Amino acid sequence: MNSYYFPHDYNAHNDEKILYIRSKYGMEGYGLYWYFIEKMHESNDCKLTCKLIEGVAYQINTDITLLLQFYNDCIDIELFVTDGVKYWSDRVLKNIQTFDKKKEAKSLAGKKGMENRWKNNSVITENNIVISEDNKEKKIKENKIKEYKPTIYDIENEMCLSLDEFTSKAQAEKFFNYYEANGWKVGRNPMKSWKAAVRNWISNLKTYNNEPKSGTTKAESRIREIQQLRSSLSQSI
Repeated sequence: MNSYYFPHDYNAHNDEKILYIRSKYGMEGYGLYWYFIEKMHESNDCKLTCKLIEGVAYQINTDITLLLQFYNDCIDIELFVTDGVKYWSDRVLKNIQTFDKKKEAKSLAGKKGMENRWKNNSVITENNIVISEDNKEKKIKENKIKEYKPTIYDIENEMCLSLDEFTSKAQAEKFFNYYEANGWKVGRNPMKSWKAAVRNWISNLKTYNNEPKSGTTKAESRIREIQQLRSSLSQSI
């Protein structure tokens, strides 16, 4: 279980069972008892496995014969309880139950306080997380952005409807990198239709390719076309 502070009774050393352990093992026995209590609190079910006690002896560098004797004495005087497979302390189980009840009470109190604060415009989850209308709208917008985000292969397939395979592949990568960098936005708004954006991209590409090269005016380009036409006509005569 999650670690937390557990109560260590200030007068535990005067308990008759603890006094018995101290009479046989001295303060070493007292220390062993609290070591086992800590191990039980750390366990998920607050219980330890009987056949793994040798590992405990190894961890604390204690003779296994001594530790087994200590363990059996604790069972005999009911400091610990066992079912033959696992052993535990009723004291630890009681601590956990008390801790869980306090934790639940605090959670309910916190939830009630949050409900009073946020009124009827929000929903409080089991983990005391507030889901407000603003959060919902933000989540919807984020989901829309995710929905409109295609892969490079999606873009390439769409471009293949209007362009050759080589150009589609090259332009798809440029399209993806451009919109990936700006968060899939058109201007300041989230992209609504990536297919429409692809069509605009192709239209702009064709317009750019049809424009005269840098340093050449449209008039000059038209004159060259006429000259080429005249030359081809004269050669055919």
